Amino acid sequence: MKNRTLFLKEIISTFLILGTFNTIAQDIRISLEEAIEIGISNNAGILSDQYRIEQNSVLSESGLSNNATQIVFTGEEFGAEGYTGLYSLNVQQNFNLPKAHSIQKAYYLSTKNLAEKQLVLNRKALVREITKAYISLQYAKQNQELLTRFTALNEDFNRVTKLRFETGETGIIPKVVAETGLMEARLEETNGISDYENARIIFNQWLRTEDNYDVQGELSTSVVLDIDSLFPENPHMLFLAAKNQVASARINQSRAQLLPQINSGLMLQTTSGAFPLFGFQIGINLPLFNKNTKQKIEASELGLKIQEEENREQAKRMRLAIESLMNNMLKKQNTIKQLDESIKPLLLELKDISFVAYQEGEISYLEYLNGFEQLMSMNQRLLKAQYEFHLLKADLEYLLSNE
Repeated sequence: MKNRTLFLKEIISTFLILGTFNTIAQDIRISLEEAIEIGISNNAGILSDQYRIEQNSVLSESGLSNNATQIVFTGEEFGAEGYTGLYSLNVQQNFNLPKAHSIQKAYYLSTKNLAEKQLVLNRKALVREITKAYISLQYAKQNQELLTRFTALNEDFNRVTKLRFETGETGIIPKVVAETGLMEARLEETNGISDYENARIIFNQWLRTEDNYDVQGELSTSVVLDIDSLFPENPHMLFLAAKNQVASARINQSRAQLLPQINSGLMLQTTSGAFPLFGFQIGINLPLFNKNTKQKIEASELGLKIQEEENREQAKRMRLAIESLMNNMLKKQNTIKQLDESIKPLLLELKDISFVAYQEGEISYLEYLNGFEQLMSMNQRLLKAQYEFHLLKADLEYLLSNE
């Protein structure tokens, strides 16, 4: 029994040690740039886009497919009196004109260009999501630390209030208020820890690794809107232009079906024991009955018009989205500046003075609580404004930046 108890203790100790090592191993702090690199390298969608580009590149070199080669064995001119007749081995091939090949190649090159623009946008979308997850984790982490500091301040307030109650300097109501406030602060701190862990889970889901990463540093205090650093030519508009190119190339592809083909053939023959005899043929295939092809061309032309109208509408929505983002960023910029430069220094000074004054009985607990709650509210507003500014910036960079 004794040995069994020792054995169980050893197992428990081993699990505890392994759990500690696992926690340490999982606590890997990385920069945003490192997170983006990991997320892109592990994303299957990005890899499939790269394969699609390679596929269209291969197709562009293939040009237009020729018709299958026809190999036919024929016999003719047989007579009733033992005439052996004429036997032929015929090899026939139709060839497309060089213009048809160039049209088909242009179509595949346009689809390759579209795939390249799609890769840029998909990569940018992934960068945006990883960036926003990184920012959200920074925010959750800072908010949790803020709530922890708030709990510590409540503990100080509760300690002083309890001491003043025990010495008869104050009544039961301030004591109850202080105790209640401390319980609420601890509950908020617990919720903050939970929010931080959830944000960390979401962040690591975007990276698609077995490691559990964490962020470095805090939300950037720089909230300058630097439009000059953004790419002047909208990558989304380049993608729409590439879609137009594909639609236009599809029209030419349909028109290529109206082009004639070269018809050629070679014959190896034998007749009456004479071998080898040779023959040839050469001609041209003309699309005499082309109503169906013309209808396809008309449909392709309508497809281009539809694409152009959709592009115009999408471009309009995009311009409105960019204007809205910039306006909201300017609002957040002004809020952050006002809170950080004007209100915050005053409240921080008030905090230090108020606690000493309350401790010495110079102000009431209500006066202290009022300043205390204003300080917490201001810090949370400032942090959230910074968080929202950086989220808006990530969206704007997705729409404009070429990086």
